[in-house]
Amino acid sequence: MTQHAIARAQQRGIPKAIIGNLYRFGESRNSKGATSIFLSRKALRSAENELTAQEFQTLSKYRNSFLVVGDKQQIVTAARSLKKILPPVTMPQESAALDKAIDNFSRYAPIISSVRTTDPLAKPTIKSALEYKRDGHLEVTYSPFDHVATNSRLVIVGITPGRAQATNALVAASQSLRRGDAVEVALRTAKLTASFSGKQMRTNLVRMLDCIGLNRLFGVASADELFTAAGEQVHFTSALRYPVFVDGENYNGTPHMIKTPILRTLIERYLGEEARMLPDAVWLPLCPKPAMALLHLVNLGHLRPQQILDGMPHPSGANGERVASFVGAKEAHLLSDKTNAQQLAAARERLTDKIDRLAKLGEFA
Repeated sequence: MTQHAIARAQQRGIPKAIIGNLYRFGESRNSKGATSIFLSRKALRSAENELTAQEFQTLSKYRNSFLVVGDKQQIVTAARSLKKILPPVTMPQESAALDKAIDNFSRYAPIISSVRTTDPLAKPTIKSALEYKRDGHLEVTYSPFDHVATNSRLVIVGITPGRAQATNALVAASQSLRRGDAVEVALRTAKLTASFSGKQMRTNLVRMLDCIGLNRLFGVASADELFTAAGEQVHFTSALRYPVFVDGENYNGTPHMIKTPILRTLIERYLGEEARMLPDAVWLPLCPKPAMALLHLVNLGHLRPQQILDGMPHPSGANGERVASFVGAKEAHLLSDKTNAQQLAAARERLTDKIDRLAKLGEFA
């Protein structure tokens, strides 16, 4: 097994004994340059004939698991799907996505490496050179948000990087390139620098995730354990990967992202790619706009509805009262008129039920 496969198996809770029996009895299928091995009905019947009753019972609990084997018959990844048999995301697909990210970055690397200011987008020459797409009042600007944390178990989705995030990513990438870092390192550095949110937002988010039982789903004491840069078990992304501006201002959801071709293309090309790379993750949209983008991917078959945890209040510090109501820390009669306690309680119950259903499938333990 490769180190990648070992890490994935540990992250997804697939024991070595299960991997051995899956490799021994599983049925093979060629897919996009690699071979997937999964437990078909025929494979399970064969295993039942040769294993002890206890061994077979244990293996059956992992019937939704699969392996991906490379050209040299080495196991390159291990995963568990939400379907009985899911075409796996192969290492070649992840490699192709990285190649695409490097190509995008390389187009803009000369201008990024030349950045010496803390506000590069304030300079017309730099902003013009970073233009990715333009359509009337809409402008898409390149900023290095291409890194995908492929070990992630939780994906947090915003609308689009704002000007401040874009600036932080550009400055971090520029510094990384000037240090002589590889492009992959520069991309990761830029993404982590710009994406990790402030302490209050993270605290609120963890409170709500623990409240609905995400920590139990992932087998950790608290969802806070997922938020480590080293492990990258949380992937921060946006419905629109690159910063979008309308008449020079941050995009706020208008015009409609699905009905506007230039924006819909960003969703399908980049967010869709991330969905295919992270088939086992739980997706958390931070407001209705990214939830709309995720629903679009569900309609395209890239995600399944049970993976999406929509309906939570935004975890920003300014939204503290709604967060407190959601987790049950503030009684309804103490809330202001702006906070609908009944609506938040219904959302909490719905999300808790969804987590319970996922837990019963045993996909994330």
